[in-house]
Amino acid sequence: CSDYPNRKSHVPDCVILTPKDVSELRWMPTSCSYRLIHEGKPLPDWHHLISGDKTLIHDRGASIMGRTLSEEALFDPDDAD
Repeated sequence: CSDYPNRKSHVPDCVILTPKDVSELRWMPTSCSYRLIHEGKPLPDWHHLISGDKTLIHDRGASIMGRTLSEEALFDPDDAD
């Protein structure tokens, strides 16, 4: 989601992370930046807040870019006739 002000209208079950509620979201992966900061752990050197480069995560192969599908691209059996 990159339309932050309107994300709940696009994805009603979107989880909005804030420093206040991240401690309650134990299901977040251990690599989650919000979780790392909450736990007092350092961010990886490729993180854009550390490196200043938003593409470094992709260059290092640390992102999920190219390895996932949008739920909109998946087949819905209810649509089959």
